[in-house]
Amino acid sequence: MLKKRLPPAAKTGGQHMKTADDAMKLHAQGFNCAQSVVANYAEELGLEPMQATRISECFGGGICGNERLCGAVSGALMCAGLQFGRTVGDDTASRQKARDVGNEILQAFLQKHGTCECHVMLDREAGTRLGPDPTRSHAPFAAHCEGVIRDACALVEKLVLAR
Repeated sequence: MLKKRLPPAAKTGGQHMKTADDAMKLHAQGFNCAQSVVANYAEELGLEPMQATRISECFGGGICGNERLCGAVSGALMCAGLQFGRTVGDDTASRQKARDVGNEILQAFLQKHGTCECHVMLDREAGTRLGPDPTRSHAPFAAHCEGVIRDACALVEKLVLAR
């Protein structure tokens, strides 16, 4: 089961607090960028880690490996939805809060990276895939994606968990 493969959480003041290092351990185990972000914070956001990896499976590699919206960004947005999203259809306040935080995540990422598009960050044409997971077989991409996952985790910690 996935739960057995998750790294132990760092302890801070008696609380379990996941870090970007924990997300990198997930990525090193073979989980994609979106899965590494969402599964890392899943339990803190009320979701089982196995559910988190399944629900975020198709968002890695820029959505199904198509190098569109960065998977780490998608993962951070999913965390915002888990924390602030509505559970009742007419709860417009929760919907707006989730969207506001989501837009803060997007803007912060755009400010730092100039884009949220995987292929632009990797300086490639959209749709010219390198295989099932370019970050594992091409060292320059692996280093870049590690930084992006860490940035997404920092945004989750600042904009989602700290509120």
